[in-house]
Amino acid sequence: MTVPNSPEQPQQSYQQPSYQPPSYQPPTYHQTTYVTNVNAAPPTNTLAIIGFILSLLGFNVISLIVCYIALGQIKRTGEGGKGFAFAGVIISWVAIGILLLMVVLWIVVVVMVAVGANTYNGY
Repeated sequence: MTVPNSPEQPQQSYQQPSYQPPSYQPPTYHQTTYVTNVNAAPPTNTLAIIGFILSLLGFNVISLIVCYIALGQIKRTGEGGKGFAFAGVIISWVAIGILLLMVVLWIVVVVMVAVGANTYNGY
């Protein structure tokens, strides 16, 4: 049926919009890369550690010898442990200095007592 004086319009059919399921992206995983440390620290000189421990235990003369040997090896080979060797040297020299000071004071006390004993009148 057409209405007079109206333009004819084609009838549009109603279509349901097409439904597409959402597209899921597969999860992305981060690649784990293992980095090796190219600038790894050199190994520590064993004699430096031994000399440091000997200085702490009171073997000061032996510790000095071992620490000086370790310092020479470290200088020649480029190993680590310079701090241990220096600490062993410092601790040993300080301990030897304190020991020498105590010996000198002991000698002074013995001399003072000996001089005082000679002046004893017997009263």
